[in-house]
Amino acid sequence: MSADRRARLNGVDVVYREIGEGPLVICLHGFPDSPDTWADAARQIASDGYRVVSPFLRGYGPAGSASDGCYMAWAGAEDIAALIGHLGEKQARLIGHDCGASVAHAVAAVHPELVSQLVTMSVPHGRALFSALVSDQAQQRRSWYVFFFLSPLAELGLQHDDYALIERLWKDWSPGHAVPMDHVRSVKAMFSEGETLKNALSFYRQTHLPSHTQTGWAAAADRARAMISVPTLYLHGANDNCIGATVSEGVDQMFTGPFRRVLVPKAGHFPHLENPQFFVEEVRRFFASA
Repeated sequence: MSADRRARLNGVDVVYREIGEGPLVICLHGFPDSPDTWADAARQIASDGYRVVSPFLRGYGPAGSASDGCYMAWAGAEDIAALIGHLGEKQARLIGHDCGASVAHAVAAVHPELVSQLVTMSVPHGRALFSALVSDQAQQRRSWYVFFFLSPLAELGLQHDDYALIERLWKDWSPGHAVPMDHVRSVKAMFSEGETLKNALSFYRQTHLPSHTQTGWAAAADRARAMISVPTLYLHGANDNCIGATVSEGVDQMFTGPFRRVLVPKAGHFPHLENPQFFVEEVRRFFASA
């Protein structure tokens, strides 16, 4: 992939990597992760004749802090909408994982004309996830980290012992899979620089705590959780211990266009890394159906 490229959009630096030529595909990483997570998949997708762009999420790494201080999914979605235009395209295919899935859902909800196809993984549509956090006791236990992130102790807890908690999350979320230590070490280094940690935690705090939001943000968030008409492929690791696969059951009710949900075998929370060939083949099959 290319060296980091930078565009000033919506009061933030959108920093991205690029490989290939052809129709635009934008890959959005999650937490705790970086664009490096897409390196292998991006090469394979690009080999099929696509231009694959992998940006840092708003507030992560070299992207720096947002001038408006907003890190909610809808704000990240506006960055991606602007990035599509900046790249000279009218539409893109989006692939989003974890928090990146939330951003991708928001782009498709608010700007469906910009998204030709949508692939999301591991985090279902926001309404389904919110319902699980309220009523599903098993998911409440799995989501302990969300509630921890809302506390003022979260920064210290994450920084303790060289960000050991980040490694633990990767291990807990994907039982039975080896933690990709070289990648996780680079993620830890990213969180130790600048305000990435504060910004990443702000995503959770602003999403779940009204006291951390400003006028107009809640309304924008509601619009970003609207029904989605874009053709969608949703992938969920069968052994995901971060968000249980059952949470995504019935999520098709949030989609008015073509929708397909696939459980990824032999995978936890990071299907594109744990069962990469299955992931790439599903994406290829979906893209070819357009």
